[in-house]
Amino acid sequence: MITKYTNGLIFNQSPGVYAANGPKFAPPPSITTEDLLILATRLPIDDDEDIDRRSITKSGTDLEVAIFDELSKVFDYCSRQIVLLSKSFAENLDKGARQYLAVKFNVKKNAYYNRYGCAIEGSIHRRLQRLGQVTPKEYEKTLGYIIYIPEIQFGERPSLLTSFGMNGMSSMLWNFAVKTYLYGDVRKVVNEGRPHIIVGEFSLKLPDNQRPSYLSPNLVPPPRKIIDMDFELR
Repeated sequence: MITKYTNGLIFNQSPGVYAANGPKFAPPPSITTEDLLILATRLPIDDDEDIDRRSITKSGTDLEVAIFDELSKVFDYCSRQIVLLSKSFAENLDKGARQYLAVKFNVKKNAYYNRYGCAIEGSIHRRLQRLGQVTPKEYEKTLGYIIYIPEIQFGERPSLLTSFGMNGMSSMLWNFAVKTYLYGDVRKVVNEGRPHIIVGEFSLKLPDNQRPSYLSPNLVPPPRKIIDMDFELR
């Protein structure tokens, strides 16, 4: 995971690539309240190497732990295949948007979502059992997430902006869509300085596993915003 902030890049390497004596972390960068941390990939908050194919390994740095602590207030569960938003969001969403509080993705096929619903009670397993199947008309669409948090408990408390899809390809195309279609929305969110979430649905107009040689609006049409709201960190 690479984090962008005002003064450059922070390389957050997983310990698995190191020798047997483990990782050696460089001193943390000087991050102030004026800095905005930007993450453009999904965070492995609940990844399990025994369950999730191609899971992302955590680094365990103090900065990563601080980011996870804040985002755990947004996600009840977030792994490569499953996203469960906080139950507390349900009270502020209309009926249609609540159906996207719990989503399961098919990461083998361009991260299309294939099950979703308003399942907020019970264990993770029970919540997933209650999700509805995607109909053929809705098939081959995926979701992108944008989370803004004005202050995280690290250093001099910088702000955090994360934007991601559910695999490498969808994250790349989602962030292209954010830059192309949602730039004004994101700028407004950051300037207003309140916790905010945007969830957008978009289609990937490319065959399975095709890697585009260039990015254009023809590959990613404007996303449909499903959730776009301020929230309280609890």
